[in-house]
Amino acid sequence: MGNENSSQSQQPSEKFKAAFKKVADVAQFPTCANFWMYKEKIRPILEQISGDEQIKQCMKVQRSDMYTTAMSHYKGKVGEIRRKSVSIRHESLMIIFDDSGQFDYDGGGYRREFYSTFFQKAIRDRGLFVGNYPQLVPNFTQDRLDDLTAVGIGIVEAILNFDCGFPYLHPGLYHFMMDHDDFEHYLMVDDIPNPAVKHLVNLLLECETDDQINDVIQSDEGVIVEHIGWPTGKQYNMKNREQLITLLTRYSIIDERRPAIDALKKGLNYLKFLEKIKDVSLLEPLFVHSEEYSINKQYLKKLLLPALEGLNAANDKLKKAKEYALRSVNEIDDDEAKTLYHFITGLSSPSVSQEQLRAEFIMSNPRQKLPEAMTCFETLMIPVGNKDYEEFKESFHHAIKTFDKLAVNKPCC
Repeated sequence: MGNENSSQSQQPSEKFKAAFKKVADVAQFPTCANFWMYKEKIRPILEQISGDEQIKQCMKVQRSDMYTTAMSHYKGKVGEIRRKSVSIRHESLMIIFDDSGQFDYDGGGYRREFYSTFFQKAIRDRGLFVGNYPQLVPNFTQDRLDDLTAVGIGIVEAILNFDCGFPYLHPGLYHFMMDHDDFEHYLMVDDIPNPAVKHLVNLLLECETDDQINDVIQSDEGVIVEHIGWPTGKQYNMKNREQLITLLTRYSIIDERRPAIDALKKGLNYLKFLEKIKDVSLLEPLFVHSEEYSINKQYLKKLLLPALEGLNAANDKLKKAKEYALRSVNEIDDDEAKTLYHFITGLSSPSVSQEQLRAEFIMSNPRQKLPEAMTCFETLMIPVGNKDYEEFKESFHHAIKTFDKLAVNKPCC
C-alpha cells in the first residue's frame, strides 16, 4: 500500500481520570494495557451511535489533492444538513487513489490516510484553527464557516469508522461545546490566541496600583475591554483585576469566535453525535490531547515488538535484518515512535480501533535498504539489504522521517 504518511501536551481533567478508572476498572493510570482496554470500552458506545444502517461509498482521490476532495465531499454534507435531508446516514468510505498507477484495495489504511491528511491540512495549512498546538480553537472567518462545519462532519465520520479522532481541541472549547458548566476552569491566559488580547493581559499583570490599571484600560490597547461584557459602571482596580483577566481570556478563546465555534459544533453534531456523547466523558481523549491517550515509545513497542519477534528468519541474512529491526525499535524515543506509528498506520493520532501491527521481510528485492509500509494491514516491511546495524539504522530512520518522498509505495493486494 502507499506507504503512509507522520506525529504532539495537556493533562486530562480529574473528572475524566475518575471516569476512565471507573469504566475501565483499572487500578493504575495510565498503562498500555489500559489504553487497549479504553479502546474496547468505547467501541460499543460508538457502534450504538452509528447504528446498523450505513452507506458504503467508493471515492477516487488524488494524493496531491486530498484536502480539496475531502472538503468538497463534506461541504456536500453541510448542504444535506441545511436541507434537513431524511437520508442522512453514517458513511463508510473506500478510498481509491487515482494517481497511484494501480488499483489497490483499501483495507482501511487509505481511508485513515485520507482523514489524517484532511485534519492535518485543516490545522496546519488552511488557517481554520489557531492557538497553541495541540490545544486549538477555530479561527473566525465569515466566509469559511461552512469549512469548519465540514471538518466537524469529517471528524464524526472518522470516529464512527474507528479510524481516528481529532485530539487537537482546546479543553475549554471542548467542555464549552459539550455545555459543561465548568468550561471556564480550563481557560488559561497562556492559551489566549489573539495577540492583542494577550498583550493587554500582560500589561494588566504588570500593574501594581489602581491608577496603573486604569491607565492601561484607557490606552489604545484597552479598547478591547468594551467588548468583553464588563458590568456597566463597575470600576477597574487591583481587587477585580483577576476577574477582568478572566473575562478577557474567555473573550479571546470563546466569545469573539462564537460563529466559528457554532459552525464547528454543527458539524460535530452530525448524526446527533454531540448530543449523544454529551455526558460520556470517556470519549474526551478523541477531542482533547492528553499524554494518557497518545503514541509513545512504550505503547509502540508493546504493539510492534511481538510482531518483529515473531518473524521467521530462515537464514543469516534474515536473522540479521530481524536483529537490526528489533534493536532499532527498542532504541526509539517518543517522537520517533509517533513518526513510525504514522508510517505504519497512516495516522497522526491514535487509531480509535484496536491496532494489531504486523511485520514482514521484503523478499522481492534482497538489496533494498529502505523499509516500506502496508498501512491497510498496519504492516511494517523490513528491508534485508543493509550490510550492518549502523547502515540499517540510518536507512530506517531516514526513511520513516521522510517517507512522503523516499519510502516505497507498497500495494495492499
